[in-house]
Amino acid sequence: MEMDLKNICWGEFNLNEIFPNIQRGKRLKRGDHAAGNKPYVSSSSLNNGIDGFVSNAERIREFRKCLTIANSGSVGATFFQPFSFVASDHVTKLENKELSKNIYIFISNIAKRLGEKYSFNREINDKRIQREKILLPINPQGEPDYAFMEQFMRQKEQEKLEKFQNYIAKRIEQTKGFKEVEPLNQKEWGEFFVEDIFKIKAGKRLTKADMKKGSIWNGYLFSDSF
Repeated sequence: MEMDLKNICWGEFNLNEIFPNIQRGKRLKRGDHAAGNKPYVSSSSLNNGIDGFVSNAERIREFRKCLTIANSGSVGATFFQPFSFVASDHVTKLENKELSKNIYIFISNIAKRLGEKYSFNREINDKRIQREKILLPINPQGEPDYAFMEQFMRQKEQEKLEKFQNYIAKRIEQTKGFKEVEPLNQKEWGEFFVEDIFKIKAGKRLTKADMKKGSIWNGYLFSDSF
């Protein structure tokens, strides 16, 4: 059955009604980052907000399986984090241990619209986030309809999967006329002089002092000169 967001009832809820555990990350200065493999989530709107990888174990806040919402920078950028990560003070954790991955992802797409109210000069501070409200599908009892959210996201996932499978099938069909390439270890190999394969011509020295700013790449900078 096709699930349509237009044909359901919606209700307004405070974020702290949906997420009993709301906590801001902790500041970790760039100079204090120790190289490692733990994702460091900050206020970027790309790559789940990941802004590097660290190994710090002290004076940090480490979370997992929750939403992060950027409270500054790319304000409102919201992601589901299924893995353990270190949270910067530019993001806030929204956690409800009863929610599934699909429900988290559904809500993240709604929560990120909070960014429309803010800007780089007006962040979502700790007090404001407690007062923020979002619209969610509701059941006949007026409660968040988590069952609908779960099924809706499963449907979207299936649609994406079918689209990808159709694309792969089409690409396979298009390559049926191609000859299968032999593995390299089954090919015979021969030795050749480089000059038999390529035309060889030396470049010409151009000192940096003679270079003019332009659009031709010479290995150091863009120049108008040849």
